[in-house]
Amino acid sequence: MLLPPTCNPGPPGYAPGMAAAYLPMIDVLEQTLRSTEQVGSTLSEAEWKLPTECPGWTVQDVVSHLVGFELAIMGEPTPEHELPDGLGHLRNDTTRRLELPVDLRRSWPGSAVLAEFSAVIDRRLRQLRELAASGADPEVDSQIWGPRPLSRLMPTRVFDAWAHEQDIRRATGRTGGLDSPAAQLTCEFLTRALPYMVSRAGLPEGTVVRFEVTGPLRIEQTVGEGQPQITLRMDWETFVRLACGRVHPDLAKVAADGDPDQVRSLLAALAVTP
Repeated sequence: MLLPPTCNPGPPGYAPGMAAAYLPMIDVLEQTLRSTEQVGSTLSEAEWKLPTECPGWTVQDVVSHLVGFELAIMGEPTPEHELPDGLGHLRNDTTRRLELPVDLRRSWPGSAVLAEFSAVIDRRLRQLRELAASGADPEVDSQIWGPRPLSRLMPTRVFDAWAHEQDIRRATGRTGGLDSPAAQLTCEFLTRALPYMVSRAGLPEGTVVRFEVTGPLRIEQTVGEGQPQITLRMDWETFVRLACGRVHPDLAKVAADGDPDQVRSLLAALAVTP
């Protein structure tokens, strides 16, 4: 799941192309990946097969995706695997590419996927720290936009990993991590994406939108100049679920002021994942 490439938040002083600046994000990425690893270590085989809110994916599929994506950006070749017919959640070439490593591992036991996940993240985190220590900022292929500097990809990796950690936690009833370091970086990431979200909602030109997100992490931001014509109020978890396409806008717990049709269009435009 990926945001528009123009959205690149990071720690103070961060700018694309600054290898030293992505070093703190490696620790944040590790925090959320280890949290996923810890939750996985507590799951029964039945829990590995539970559906998540990520369309078409079980808990095991989500972890398989994390494995496959990290391997891809480490330069591993695309797996030679033919997708079966009937996978209705695949909407475009991007989702089909992302499905390959997931479907490849569907017949595995959850414990085997977790073991591979642990080995891959150990290897990947070690590699990232070596790159940062050397001052390198190599181009990596995200499978979505083609090659781009690692420093620009890192915030997206944190967002993706944390969003999937939350998928797993909600599916298995193991709540937590809503205000973790990865959640905080995700909050910055999504806040910077708000103008992008509004721009794709098809609202009348000049429409001013106010976002009020409450909970362990808060967002209070107005997109546009002047008095808001639309105000959205929701909690942090609801906002994340909408931004990740995990809940239908009609089912989300959102209080809104403004034209109902415009509100509906705006809520649908909050989803920024493939």
